[in-house]
Amino acid sequence: MKIERREGGDLVEVVRDGLHALVHGGGPPQSEEERLLDRRDTRWRRLRGHWHAYLSVMTGLGVLNLVTWLVFGVAVPWVLFPAAGWGIGLGIHALNHNGWMNDHEAALEAAEVKLGRRLPSGAPVAALPPGDAAPPSAWDRVLAECRAAVDKTLDALTHLDHPAQDVERTHADLEEGLERIERLAEGAARIQRALAAIAPAGLDGLDAQIRAVDADINQATDERLRAVQHENRALLVARRAKVQALVADEARMLANAKSFLLATENLHLDTARLGQDSLSDEGELVAPIRRLDEELEILRKVDSELRGVARAAR
Repeated sequence: MKIERREGGDLVEVVRDGLHALVHGGGPPQSEEERLLDRRDTRWRRLRGHWHAYLSVMTGLGVLNLVTWLVFGVAVPWVLFPAAGWGIGLGIHALNHNGWMNDHEAALEAAEVKLGRRLPSGAPVAALPPGDAAPPSAWDRVLAECRAAVDKTLDALTHLDHPAQDVERTHADLEEGLERIERLAEGAARIQRALAAIAPAGLDGLDAQIRAVDADINQATDERLRAVQHENRALLVARRAKVQALVADEARMLANAKSFLLATENLHLDTARLGQDSLSDEGELVAPIRRLDEELEILRKVDSELRGVARAAR
């Protein structure tokens, strides 16, 4: 069998693929993209195994250190020395892994897109067959209504006889609020993709899984099996809590977007009587925009959590 070193590849892993093909009668991944994703998954499993081994051994040594301390009175925290020595090696392993991931980030994303495992960033939803129109989402409708309301209000403001600074300030508030809603809509799309990945069947599906595990726990006769089932149940409950929090975050973001829409529509209606009033009272838009700012801050934290979930899933 001819084994070639591909550009950017790891010679050891290429040789391993060849030996695997000889022993098992199969072949390495059929495409460079599959090879790259397989290499990523292998590297992550090795790092995770290294971390688990470190925790297990250091926990055992820590218990042994405590026992010798209590039994023999040797008050020396010697466990710190192997923990530090091995920790340096583990840290170097983690840094090498992160460096490799950063170097191949674009290639990994392109491979996932090519193999259909991920949509390109900003890609539209796949078109439905002819005759089946995709219904607009709640965010699509609110975003379209906000844009239309802002356009109408800005047009109405240009015909008002008011100090220029008042009109300009209201103009800036409207555009600022719309820009925030567009960013929230993009964030909501990321949340929806995350929910589709970690809970395709939604909260009802997770509840069904939890009930199934409960049934397994009740039927289990082996204590070790029951302990594992309890751990699985705890993981499912934790996932359900995360999904429920994401659903609540998106619903609150949408409600605040609707608040800005209502305030903008009210401002548009008020332009008919603004001939005698002043635009200096910004109460109509200030509160909705402030809440949108708060939602963007929450969205930044949610995005950080989603990136962590994506890294853990690798």
